[in-house]
Amino acid sequence: MIDSTTLNFVQNCDQYVITFHQNPDGDAIGSALGLHHFFKKQGKQGIVVSPNEVGDYLKWLPGVDEVQVYEREPQRFDRMVKEAKAVFCLDFNDPNRCGGLENIIQATAADLMMIDHHLFPKDFTKYKLHSTESPATALLILELIQAINDSLIDQDIAMNLYTGLMTDTGSFRFPATNAKTHLGVARLMETGFQHELAHENIFDTFTEKRLKLYGNSFSNRHELLPEYKTSYFYVTKEDHVNFDIKKGDTEGLVNYNLSLEGVMFGVLFIENEEMVKISFRSKGTFPANEFARKYFQGGGHLNAAGGRSFISLDRTIKRFKKHLVEFIEQNPI
Repeated sequence: MIDSTTLNFVQNCDQYVITFHQNPDGDAIGSALGLHHFFKKQGKQGIVVSPNEVGDYLKWLPGVDEVQVYEREPQRFDRMVKEAKAVFCLDFNDPNRCGGLENIIQATAADLMMIDHHLFPKDFTKYKLHSTESPATALLILELIQAINDSLIDQDIAMNLYTGLMTDTGSFRFPATNAKTHLGVARLMETGFQHELAHENIFDTFTEKRLKLYGNSFSNRHELLPEYKTSYFYVTKEDHVNFDIKKGDTEGLVNYNLSLEGVMFGVLFIENEEMVKISFRSKGTFPANEFARKYFQGGGHLNAAGGRSFISLDRTIKRFKKHLVEFIEQNPI
């Protein structure tokens, strides 16, 4: 249930900025564009600002050409955020997740609203629609729209919100997928949008180089630790060059760990110039988020989390193995 104060704020805002976390995924972009379309149909004026570039694998979404990129013109967007009456912070609950926008979001006089489903939200917004029981921010956006004017949901809104739901639930197979998820999808499908296109555009658009990257990962960049029911892949800086890796090319690779029989914990290490980015996935009750938070400056959901390391890839993996042993002693897998 969305409280009346929050609903009144959303209904009465007529000049807005919508933003989300850096390196946006399907849930961030889909949620933002779904809300943006809804606002536009009500005659409201506003913009969607991404902290950095949107991956090519998401550039087919309805209205994505309206997304503006903060890092291209930071001074211009600083001014726009400062002058906005309302700023909607989608799919993140800590300002440090939104890159260069962090300081300006914390300094703006605009009313801020968080719409998010991640654990441990920071208290930096006046309004909040937050639920860790929701499998995706897109479902919270759908519930917000339904509470205001369900009749305005059209095929563009449906495609965007469906994409957010589909990607954040692993095509509706992650444990967080619940009855509300499927009821929400049923409502979206009533619009007649072509849901199969979301799957095709996300999963069936591999380039030859991306396919070879996956092949190399399976053959040369993988290790199975059967005694710990753990599997991991890693991507090196050289791989970025050899396979011309673009944003989104490694999306989903971590999930292949869990396709191995007996594996309960899967990890992907991606080395770049600044750090080693780490993705964690798990099955059952094994707390991937606790592992990420305890050892790798990260966090997330029980079965899906992220972290980072500022030492070399080799040292990061050695550290991971060391901590894995001690963590599993305390949290049997």
